[in-house]
Order: sequence, then structure tokens, then C-alpha cells
Amino acid sequence: MFDARYRREMDAAGPRPEQMERLLSAIRTQPERTPGRAGPVVRRVLVAAAVCAALALTALAVSPTLREALVNALGRFQPYSQTVEGMSVTDQGIQVTVLSALSDGNTAQVYYEVRDLTGDRLDEFTDVRLETGPANWGEEDGPQFFAFGGGSYQCIRYDPEEKAALMLGGLKGDGPAAEKLVLNMDIDQIQPGSRYETIPIDHGWMAEEPLKNLTLENGKVVLAPGQNPGALESEFFSLSSFGFGEDGVLHLLLKAKVDTSAWDLEASEVRYHGGSSRSDTAPYYPRTARYAQTTDYRGMSDEEIELASPETSFAWNGETYFDCRTGITSADVAEGDVDWDEDIFAGLNTRPIIHGEWHLTFPVEMVEQIRVDMTGSRTNINQTTAETLYLSVLGASLESDSHGTNNALGYKLTVYLSDGRMLPGISVDSTFHSGNYSVNHWTFPEPVEPEEVTAIAIGQWYVPIEDGAAAEGHWLDALPE
Repeated sequence: MFDARYRREMDAAGPRPEQMERLLSAIRTQPERTPGRAGPVVRRVLVAAAVCAALALTALAVSPTLREALVNALGRFQPYSQTVEGMSVTDQGIQVTVLSALSDGNTAQVYYEVRDLTGDRLDEFTDVRLETGPANWGEEDGPQFFAFGGGSYQCIRYDPEEKAALMLGGLKGDGPAAEKLVLNMDIDQIQPGSRYETIPIDHGWMAEEPLKNLTLENGKVVLAPGQNPGALESEFFSLSSFGFGEDGVLHLLLKAKVDTSAWDLEASEVRYHGGSSRSDTAPYYPRTARYAQTTDYRGMSDEEIELASPETSFAWNGETYFDCRTGITSADVAEGDVDWDEDIFAGLNTRPIIHGEWHLTFPVEMVEQIRVDMTGSRTNINQTTAETLYLSVLGASLESDSHGTNNALGYKLTVYLSDGRMLPGISVDSTFHSGNYSVNHWTFPEPVEPEEVTAIAIGQWYVPIEDGAAAEGHWLDALPE
């Protein structure tokens, strides 16, 4: 009841469509600011105001909880974000709606809502198997070097009353910024209850004597439970058995200490490699990995692959266990040739996976960029010459000539601003290299007006920028801090 009244009041408070049109018309008539010249940024301020108003209207489709989370997630970049209208698809009773996008042609962030329309299947640990890629890949004004399309799966916030989650999907490109970007979002799996743990383990806890093995119905050999139990720093597991089995191989057996009846056990895993040891194929390299994962699975049947795989879960006397079979033998330990792992990794699906097909395609409006000619900077580091710098409020891209080497100018970037501030230590987040051409991209931790950039430093090489071009640079005594 409160939410419905709140929405009606917000609808009444927000600008009406005709008001928004008048605002946008006024913005279009404002003169654009000339790069490198001083003066009021009237148009940009008005655009930011219009975007904020539009974002507030679009966000009314989501709950107040998620609306607040969206505003907080965008932070100071909110005025530059694009609201996405009408992008929604439903399958299996799950609705996916795109809310906002932010891109400079190299990177893209997409905020979207996942809502359960028919049940209560989602939670704050919801993951989404998202594939994101350019629909206009390779077109004249589209992305040319997007090397990967996997998305990030971050759940920003979950609203249990609305049964909806705010998600963030990310995309990075390895190449020059696209002039036009149309994104494909493909989802075939939504995973609530996706939990992860890194659990400390000490190899000194291993049993001194060989432990008994247990052969499961499928023929797989595991440790028998309860032989040297112990506590772990874990929400989900306790130690059941740990040591060399009768099969001569080191095993780790964990016992679930929570109810696993709702888990997708086949999609859950616990990984412990034991350590690295001398390789049979490269004995001159004493620390190569020799785990059970070195098994050649080619040509095996599904049953044979399952039998050979190093991790397995099974039920025994009403309890759930996870066994990890390593490639470490007692002979490896006797030779003193083992580097012990200190952690166990658990990736658990504690609720059922939702399978379906959710497909969305939409254009992304990119923020403006300015071009800086770098040839006057005489930047030549490791036989790589800087040629063109592109600056936007989101980040910087640098195109370089690597002169046939594999080098790229992917050092930490420092940005100097006209108000005397500087942003040091910005790490490169994507690099592309092909022949003589290389490009690096850095994402800024806060919005940076390109016209306010007075200099950059690539590592310790300082380059002043004047009237849209770089002047000759010089070396700094130390990395900026």
C-alpha cells in the first residue's frame, strides 16, 4: 500500500513528458563548449540534469530499495549514465529489465533488474550467467577489437519484498573506442544461492597413518568419513578425513554441516589440489603442478570422466560429503618436493538453478571523447611511441606504435587537473596489441571532465596537454602519489 502511494506521488512530482521535451529542446539550442577553452559548461550541466530526471522516472519501475541502490552504485557517474527504456524480457516467470548503461566505447556497465514474478526463488546471492557482446561487432563505426564478451555477475542489492535483485553486468574491449555500440545481453541461467568460501587448511592436520578408502556405487574411490575429524573456519563444512588413502593418493574429505537438500550438488564444487610437486614430464622444473586434473579426458565417456574427475560429492548415512583427490603421493612428500596449498575453495549452488532464455539487444549512448595528438610529447618508452590519447569523463585510451615489438604503454596513469588536483596510480584495465599497433585503456575512479586535464603521466613520463595537443614530456623523479 505504501509503495503504491509512493509511486503515485513520485509520478506526480516528476516532470511530465511535455516538460521533459521542452527541457531537452532548450538543451539542444545551447552552444557546445569548445575543447580547451574556458567558459561555463552550460550544456553539460543541463544534460546532466536531464539525465538525472530521466533516471528518476525510469527507476520508478523498480522498488525504492533498488532505486536507491542504483543511484548509490552510479555515484558521481550518474549524470553521465544512459537510461534504457522498454528493454524487458520474461521467461520461466523471471523478468529481466535493463535500467541504465554507461560506456565510453571501450568499457560498458549495464545495470539491470532480475525479478521473480511467480515465486520466491531469488536471494541476495543471485548470480547470472550473462554473455555480453557487441551486436555491431566489426561494423565501420562499431567495435573492432572486442576480444571477450563475458559479463560480471555482481548482485548490487536484493529486495526481498519485491523479490527483485539489482545486477551489474560489465564489458571491456581490447581496442580503439567504438563510435557506435549496440549490446547483446544473453542469459541462459540464473543462479540464486551462489555461495563462495575460501577455507584455510594446514597440511599438518593430515593423518600420519594411511586412511581407509570407500568405493562408491559408481566405482569412485574416496576417503571413508570420520577418520580424523576437525573444525574449519567455514560456514558450510567441517573436516571429516584428511590424509593418504589406501590408494596411495592424498585426499581431503569435508562434511557439510548445514542442510543440503535444496542444493544443486552437481553444480557445486570443492577444490583442494594439495600442492604442487615435481612433474613427470618436466623433472627439471621442480614446482610444476601435478594434480589429478592432469588426466587426459579426450575420448572418455561421461561416466569415465566422472570417475576420473578429482572432486566428488556423495551422501553417506544421511550426511553430505565432498571429497577432493589430489595428485600428491606419499613419495612426493618423502622427497620433500611439495609446495602445500593453504586454502580450500568452495563454489556452492545452495538453491536450484533457473534455466531459461533471456535475450536483449539495445543501443548504448557513449559519453563524449576528445582527441589529443601525442606526437609532440616524444613519448618513447620500451620502443613504443604514443600517438593518440582519447579522454572522456570515464577514462582514457592511448593508441601507440609498438614498432614490431610486443610492448605496450600499459603503465599506471596519473591525471593532472586544472584545479590543481591529480589522480595517481590508475591501473590499466585492458590492453590490445597487433603488429605495430597497441592500445591501452584506463578507467577513472571518478568523473573527469576531459577539458580540465592539463597533463598526464605514463608511469614516470610526464606529458603536458595544451589546446588539445601534447607538449614535449619529461621524466619525473618518482612515481606520483
